[in-house]
Amino acid sequence: MTKIVFHCFSAYVGSVTGRTTCAFWPDDPNNLGWDPAKLVKVDLSATPSAARAGKIKWDEVQVDDHAINGGLTTIGALFPSNHVIGACWLAEDFMTKVGLTVAHKPQHAHDHELRAIVYDKDPNFGNRRFQGFHAEVLGPSVTSAGQQLTRMRVWTAGMGRHGGHHGMWWLDLDDISDTSESKVGPGAAAQGALYIDSDKKQTYLAGGGTGPKIPPGTGYGD
Repeated sequence: MTKIVFHCFSAYVGSVTGRTTCAFWPDDPNNLGWDPAKLVKVDLSATPSAARAGKIKWDEVQVDDHAINGGLTTIGALFPSNHVIGACWLAEDFMTKVGLTVAHKPQHAHDHELRAIVYDKDPNFGNRRFQGFHAEVLGPSVTSAGQQLTRMRVWTAGMGRHGGHHGMWWLDLDDISDTSESKVGPGAAAQGALYIDSDKKQTYLAGGGTGPKIPPGTGYGD
């Protein structure tokens, strides 16, 4: 079984070396002095879908799939015809390998809103993927039609820190969330991280979107 945690970075592509290979600055290059030494090299084809297809090993995954392929990354995926400013979701091990930390991530959102988790053949979660949201418990759980439902306030991706857009829903947390990673729910914190199944978020959360707006000043994402 495999579990990969992805972290979201702003990505300003400064070098393109192939159809799927590039290097990006994790901040506006004006803030980094356009320093080529601060570029982060990545192969946008080294993704979970490539690992599932047997093209690479799971420990070779560098980045989440592009949004058009069910992931959260929005730069690339094929150059020269795709986006050069957007979000790049790096696998945690690869993030460490290239010298990035959570301090390099955008700071306008809660860190859990910039995390995603992909499982492969996990005994509890199968091949599911989960995206981090900021959420709040609004009342005790109730049982309805055999489901334990909790009334939750859930913020739009990346909007939890500054009181941005949100909605309220009755959620079956055992069904929709990664209970091993989520920090909010009955008997837990009243407000915090909720990792929601990416395949179910549109059903449960109207306008769930694909991911937070990264970089914050662009029009990508929500």
